[in-house]
Amino acid sequence: MKLAALLLIPAIALGGCSTMGTLTGASVKPQAALVAANSFDALETVATGYLQLPPCTTTQIAACRNATAAKAIGPAVRSGRTARNQIEALLQANAGAAVPVASINTLQAAIATLQAIYAQYNIQS
Repeated sequence: MKLAALLLIPAIALGGCSTMGTLTGASVKPQAALVAANSFDALETVATGYLQLPPCTTTQIAACRNATAAKAIGPAVRSGRTARNQIEALLQANAGAAVPVASINTLQAAIATLQAIYAQYNIQS
C-alpha cells in the first residue's frame, strides 16, 4: 500500500509532461530545464520503486518486476541522471542562465523512453 501511494505522486506531477518534444535552437530557458529535470525526478522515483519489487515468477500473485522491463529501465535512468545532473550543474554554475538545448533533448529522450517502457509493461505510477 505504501508503494502504491508513493508511486501515485509522480503520476499527478507528470500530468502534462508527455507533450514536450525535441527542442530546437541553441539554448532553453532555465525554467524549462528545471521542469524537465523535475519530470525526470518523478519518473526516476517510479523506476526505483519498480526495481525494488521482487522478480516475477510463474506462481507469483503479488506485484513483481518484469526482467525485460527492468533491463530496459536501467540505461534510460542512467542517461537521464547524467543529463539531469549536467543541467542542474549548469543552472547552478551560471546563476540560472539558459541551458544548451542538447542537454535538454538528451533528458527528454530519457523521459520519453521511460514513459514508453512504463506504458509497454503497464508499470503504474
